[in-house]
Amino acid sequence: MTSEQAPQLTRAQSLIWTGQQLHPGAPLYNMVLAYRIAASIDESLFRSAFADLVAATDALRTVFRSDGADVSRIVLDTAPTEL
Repeated sequence: MTSEQAPQLTRAQSLIWTGQQLHPGAPLYNMVLAYRIAASIDESLFRSAFADLVAATDALRTVFRSDGADVSRIVLDTAPTEL
């Protein structure tokens, strides 16, 4: 996977990063949602739609990298899309 340039974190991203570093075992900022669909779903179409969503949404392809002192965010060109 290749990546774009690595800009600094936004203020909000920096606060989340700091919180996770201070409490690495705590599920800070996690939100769990579940949807029940009362119909059959075509698995191949669902997988394709999920892959399209990840490809179109940079937040779902963003990773954070730290060298110890500085943290940067990297938007991957591609990301794993396995469900």
